[in-house]
Parts: sequence; C-alpha cells; structure tokens
Amino acid sequence: MGQIWAVARNLIVETLRIRSLVIFIMIVLGILTVGFAFWLHGSSGIGDGKVQTFLSHSLRFSFNFLSFLTIFISIASLSRDIKQREIYTIVTKPISRGQIYFGKFLGIALLNLILLGFTGTAIYATAQILARTEVKTNAERRRLEELILTARRTVRPSVHGVEEKEIEAKARQEIEKDIEYGLEEFPTRDVVAVERKRSKASLEKKITELTNLTRSAPPFGSVTFHFEGIKPADRVNGRVYIRYRQDVSPTPPSMSLVNLWYFGPKADVLSTEQPFQNQGAIRTVHEFPIPGDKVSESGDLYVTYRNLGNGPTKVIYPLPTRLQKVHGIEALYVACSFESNFFRALLSMYIRLLFLGMLGVAAGGYLSFPVGILLVLTIYILGLSSEFLVQAMNWQLATTREMTSVSKVIMLMFPQFGTYDPVPEIEKGKIVEFAVIGKCLLYMLVIKGGVAVFAGYLLFRFRELARVIV
Repeated sequence: MGQIWAVARNLIVETLRIRSLVIFIMIVLGILTVGFAFWLHGSSGIGDGKVQTFLSHSLRFSFNFLSFLTIFISIASLSRDIKQREIYTIVTKPISRGQIYFGKFLGIALLNLILLGFTGTAIYATAQILARTEVKTNAERRRLEELILTARRTVRPSVHGVEEKEIEAKARQEIEKDIEYGLEEFPTRDVVAVERKRSKASLEKKITELTNLTRSAPPFGSVTFHFEGIKPADRVNGRVYIRYRQDVSPTPPSMSLVNLWYFGPKADVLSTEQPFQNQGAIRTVHEFPIPGDKVSESGDLYVTYRNLGNGPTKVIYPLPTRLQKVHGIEALYVACSFESNFFRALLSMYIRLLFLGMLGVAAGGYLSFPVGILLVLTIYILGLSSEFLVQAMNWQLATTREMTSVSKVIMLMFPQFGTYDPVPEIEKGKIVEFAVIGKCLLYMLVIKGGVAVFAGYLLFRFRELARVIV
C-alpha cells in the first residue's frame, strides 16, 4: 500500500507543480462561480430565480469542466510517462505494474476530491451570498426557502378505490376481446400479429390507457388520489406541495381550467373538508401548498379533484410517457436540509468523476494520448446523451419488444450520466435520493468501471514497454 500511496502522492504533486494548469483551473472555476454570480447580480429578475439559475448552471458547468480535466490528466498520467520513457525509472524499482496502475487512479481520485471540494464550497458560499443580497421581498424569500434551498421528497399516489390487479385483469380481458374480434373479421390473421398483441409491451400500453381513465374526472365528477408515506420534517407548521399537470378532452376555449381541491387525512374529504379553488393553464405544471397538519400521523393524505365549471371538459392526470416525463399529480414535502442534499449532489458528481478517472487510466496504460482522449471523450459524450439516444432508437425501431431490448442492451455499454444527474433535483429543490446514488455507485463504478479497470490493468501488465537488445 505504501508504493501505491507514493505513486498517488507523486501524481498530485506533479499536477499542482504545473503553475499554468493551476492558474487556468482557478480562473475557470472562479468565472463559473464568482464571475457568474456577479453577472447575475447585475441582471434583472427575481432573487429566488437568480439563486436557482446560479445553482443549476454553476454545478453543471463545473462538473463538465472537471470531467474534461479528469479525462486529460488521467490519460496523460500513464501515456506521458510511457512516451517520455519516465516509466523506465519506475519499473526498475521494487514496485509492480499493478501498484503503478492503481496508484495513478488513487492520485486522480484524490485530486478530484480536492477540486470538487473546493468547487462545491465556492458554489455553496456564493449561493448563500446571493440568497442574502438578491432576495428583496418576503414572498421571494419564502419561495427560495420552500422551493429551492430545500430538499423535498416526491410521493406519487394511487387512485382511491382502484386496485392495480383489477386494472391488469381488465387489460388482459380487453386484449383477448380484441384478438377474438380480429380473428372473426380476419380469419387469416397470422400468429405473429396475435403474439404481438399479447406481448408485454402491448399489455403495458393497455394498462396505461385504463389507468389514465381511472385518473380522470368527467364533467361534474371527481377523482380521489391517495398519498402514502408522507413524513414532513415539520408536520405542524410545515407545508406539503401538490404538483400537477392536467390533460383535457375536449380542449376548453380558454385553454385553462377552474379547479376545486379537497384534501385531508381521510378519504371522505368531499364531505368533511373545505375546498381550495385555483385556476391554471392546461398541460402546464403547477404547484400549490397545503398545511402539513392535513397529513395523518401515519403519513396518509387524500386529495380529491372536483371538475365543476369547466363545461363538457374531462380532466385527466396522466402517467408519464416517452415524450412527457412529468407525472400528472404528485406530492412533495421537505425531508432534509439543503446542506445535506447539496452534499449528496456532490457525492453523485464525484462518483461519475471516479468513473471517468477509471476510463482515463485504463486508456492511458495501453493507448497513445490522442487515441485515448478520442476514445474516452466519445464515451463521455455518449454517456451525456444516452437517454436521448435510447429514446430516439426506441422511437424509430421499437415496433417490437425485441428492438426495444436491443437498443437498451447497446446503451448498457455506455455510462448513463443523465440518469444519475443530480442537478435537476437541486434546481427544483428535490431530494437526491441515496438509492439513486447507490445505483450509480453499483452500475457505473463497480460494474462498468470495474470492467474498464480490469481490462486496462491486463493490457498494461502485459504491454511491452521496451525491448532488450543484445
């Protein structure tokens, strides 16, 4: 372990001795934090919006900058030593190639820890300064504390009185009826078409259609949603937010809806609670707060929507689709402090930087510097756009379940950075779940990173560094 630590310490010292690189890092990170904050200070806009914009852009830009820095330094750490033949002075000493290899990775990991710790501290301190200087009114401060500088957990509801098993059974019955009708009308219908109708994708589509019907309120009707497991940090004085997006059929001329909401700890809210009325545009995300004491001690909350005053319009709270990822309705409550949530975001970013360091050291141990840069940058860019690529391939090719599976298998080879990106949660004041961080650690670092490190170690171990000429 002493040799590994010596290699790691030597890499950090050599990197920090490059004054031009250190100055460049300080200037870029300063522009991304302090410079960007000064620009926001001079711009127009509301204070809480400035803080939200600063957190979103500074975290995202800083991660991308540190990612490029990690890629270049990690690849150069071995490839430069091999090209300049400095590796000869190391391998002749009582140290194995494995110790050199893992020492380089440890050095990159510690260097990233230092840089990310410095950057995260600067971003947090600057955000707090903006919060104190830019927020002018009590309304802005309340929005900042409850919607941005917080950590809210999301709870999605079930429809009261509707069982998922009943929906699935009904979906299977309707599929079988469609098949029987099709065979009666078209006796020569092939077996492939029938099996496609019975496929898992077809069943899931039918279940989604029936579920959306249960999540709708007809004219002069109502629908009740049941939220479970809501545990606000302050149940007495705190608030729970209901976020919703409404689809309609047919579309009202005003393009907006009059909404009547009833909420309480029991299912009979229509007869026991006073309504809350608001109005909002259709197909747009809205939020409104309700008192925390409306949630039962066991964490149950019932929310009923009554469709009055909207004419013949049916209101639907749909499930997410490929094109629209927003849930029709969900509840959000404060689960922990902003500081702990910000730390979780930095931890998620650090895991992804570790993965890039693994790739870089693995590539630098066998490939030349330009080729290694090209390879890792390609993987990095594909990782950033992995979700878009999966959706695009599914959109074009997923006419069958097999084609959808093929596209997912192909993208499994690349890191899915978008799936584990904590920035959207931070800018919306939503909690970065430890479960997501754990999945990122397992799939990206242990499995994919482990494969890359093992393959790179084997290639470096058996690589011919020089020939003995007699």
